Amino acid sequence: EEEHAAQLTALRSWVDQFARVQYPGYFAKLPDCWPAHREAIWELSDLMAEWIRIYGDPEDRPLADALMFHDRWMPGVLSRLLAAVKCDASGCRAGRTMPWERAPPRHI
Repeated sequence: EEEHAAQLTALRSWVDQFARVQYPGYFAKLPDCWPAHREAIWELSDLMAEWIRIYGDPEDRPLADALMFHDRWMPGVLSRLLAAVKCDASGCRAGRTMPWERAPPRHI
């Protein structure tokens, strides 16, 4: 549990202090409640790990990988997040289902 909390703190920091700053247009639609969504944690963790792999070593920044990151990885993650995290002005929907999303009652 402690390790999970530390990893989530690092991920929040990367999203808020790096991704939202460097890519404001891309991350504008990511709601602040993203940490409550398991899909968002997995997707953004992978995106952060790939970014660190590509840009973490100033002596070795492979251009082909950087291009792939911007052409494939980031757009893929962002489109999947838009599909999975559907929160709006009414609040976070993590763990909530709308009445029309519930299964109809079963008749015995």
